Amino acid sequence: MFKKKKTKKEVHVFPRDLKELGYCIDEEGQLKTIVGGEPYKFEVREKDKAYNEALYDAILETIGDWVQDTLQKKFGMVRALLPIGVTESDVHTKIYVSPDYLTNEKMMIFIPGTSHTIGIWSRRVLADKSVVEGSMIAYTQRAIEMGFSVVITNPNEVFWYKDKGVLILPKSTSEFSTIPGSESPENHIKYVFENFVIPSGAQKIVIVANSYGGHCAIDIVQNKFDALKDRVKAIEFTASTHSIDYVMTDKMRVWVREHCRNWLMSDQEAGKEVIDVRFGCTSLSSGAELNEFVTTEVIDDVFSFIERRVVNEEFWEISDNEENDDYLEETKIIELDNELMNEIGDVREIRDIQEKVRPELEESPDSEWLK
Repeated sequence: MFKKKKTKKEVHVFPRDLKELGYCIDEEGQLKTIVGGEPYKFEVREKDKAYNEALYDAILETIGDWVQDTLQKKFGMVRALLPIGVTESDVHTKIYVSPDYLTNEKMMIFIPGTSHTIGIWSRRVLADKSVVEGSMIAYTQRAIEMGFSVVITNPNEVFWYKDKGVLILPKSTSEFSTIPGSESPENHIKYVFENFVIPSGAQKIVIVANSYGGHCAIDIVQNKFDALKDRVKAIEFTASTHSIDYVMTDKMRVWVREHCRNWLMSDQEAGKEVIDVRFGCTSLSSGAELNEFVTTEVIDDVFSFIERRVVNEEFWEISDNEENDDYLEETKIIELDNELMNEIGDVREIRDIQEKVRPELEESPDSEWLK
């Protein structure tokens, strides 16, 4: 019996140069072909998935370089190597910080989901819509214009493989090592907060966290609750995968409810509340049909909210939807005795508890709850 001889898969190697790949980024931040100015299309070679995927990866690598270069040259972002004290020749990862991160009273921190190069929100948005919108360039620009310092985290480099940081190791017998302080996405965020955020002078901190980055944000606030509960003024989640079940204390559950919002993929009207008890906070429709586009779609809403909540120090907004008047109380728990605190087993019970303690509540604009 004859066996079919295995054929070696063709390995496609592309230059790490966008121009040599036949593409450019136009004035509007869109990826276009140099010849003809056509938008990027995945299927360059018909029915050749291996070639198309290899080209796609090569293009996105070069775009990642362009994004990092733009962050440094246009916005003055500084590349900081981790762990502190290493050089480019050592095992390391990197983050980007604005020069004023130590002294600025206001700080905005970006935590991406998994499998993205530093400075990238969505690979799909990069290729299909806009490099500026799919990266953190647009968010960085808006944050700086609003007077914030910026910290761009990089939880996707946890292994050191072939002289660079990676999140997932390929199937190979090649040697690798973990990156000290960034052995996992959670450890990376912990290291950044312990060495950059908490020691800084920032007293008004905002976190924007996408996908698994939402879990990392909850993890660090929970583990450093005393140091962060008063300094982190808001967390804007986009398509977050965090769970309120992960939150261990009643105080933290109340804090999440008061400080966090989660923008979701939804076919409902953008801005409409979506009831979802998994997250323990207000969930809103982004109007996006795909998770990859949520962060891009809500940028105006995110910064409008941050301007009101943090910059102008306005209070949480209450829904003007009369149908939700009973659901959204215009009060906040001022004080709960120990017996009552033990009754909080799930964030869904918070409003019931509010009714029980209503006689103890004080009328104050500061007690308004977020829609």
